[in-house]
Amino acid sequence: EFCKHNDVEPIHSLLAQLTESDISVKHYHFTKDQVEGLFAALQKKIGDLTLCFSDARLDDETQALLFKSLIYLQRVSTLDLSENNLSPLHIPTMGKMLSVTPTLVVLCLRGCRITDSTWEVLCRDGLERNKSLKRLDVSYNLMTDLSLDFIETLILTKG
Repeated sequence: EFCKHNDVEPIHSLLAQLTESDISVKHYHFTKDQVEGLFAALQKKIGDLTLCFSDARLDDETQALLFKSLIYLQRVSTLDLSENNLSPLHIPTMGKMLSVTPTLVVLCLRGCRITDSTWEVLCRDGLERNKSLKRLDVSYNLMTDLSLDFIETLILTKG
């Protein structure tokens, strides 16, 4: 519906997945218009969702819209953003999304080029407030021992 109305090229493999609760656009160049279309469809779905955007080559504009859409959706149980170069500009918005998503249990940020400073913002703005997260993958990033201190504190405070 959205694709037709807004002249957006649909991703046929994604359209087939919309009947499921697991949505994957792994290894696909995902655009801002396609994010809008996906979230228009996801708003109609009931229940928690698993979203995989691994290596989806999300540009700055698409990242901004993705995190804002996830704030509104608030029904994601698993989110995989692996192998995307996450922009430091959108880490506070991502943090907000993490703080208001009560269903998020698994977050995968493997290989997202997260640095110590962006990790600190992500912890402060989101992870510290998220009560549901059980698994977190931040391997293969640009963090040092300083970030390990934040991770240790996060684990100790969450129990």
